[in-house]
Amino acid sequence: EQLAPTGNTYALGFPRGRECSTSSRARSPPTERQAVSLRDRIRDTQDWTADVLDVPEWHEKVEVRSLSLAAVDAIQKGHPGKGDELVAPDLDISVDLVIAATHDPEGGERLFAAEDAPWLMEKNAAVISRLATKVMELSALDGKATDRAGKG
Repeated sequence: EQLAPTGNTYALGFPRGRECSTSSRARSPPTERQAVSLRDRIRDTQDWTADVLDVPEWHEKVEVRSLSLAAVDAIQKGHPGKGDELVAPDLDISVDLVIAATHDPEGGERLFAAEDAPWLMEKNAAVISRLATKVMELSALDGKATDRAGKG
């Protein structure tokens, strides 16, 4: 799948569902897409979203991606005293969010690794907080998921 720009946010294009037909005509042989199960198509779809942010303090742009459930779980397990809530203003959690979700916008490679945490802790707190807040927003961890779903 290709990333399709939607404003400044990138989202993957999802294939349309099969059309239902009430016609009594004979069915065509299944297409290659129909031969693959829905479960397999969902498994194989890259469903993260991303936003390219300008970081003027660094004179660079970075891509921030939403987190997988596995990444959220790993970050939560790395901060057992924090409970089940990830809170972006906690700078140690913010650095972990930035490490997990920040990528090179040109090549897509992850920018930082766990061993970068000490020097990232020395960077401008406003920058790290801004990036972490975007990670939480893209990952629906910012407390606004209910509002986005129209139930709040």
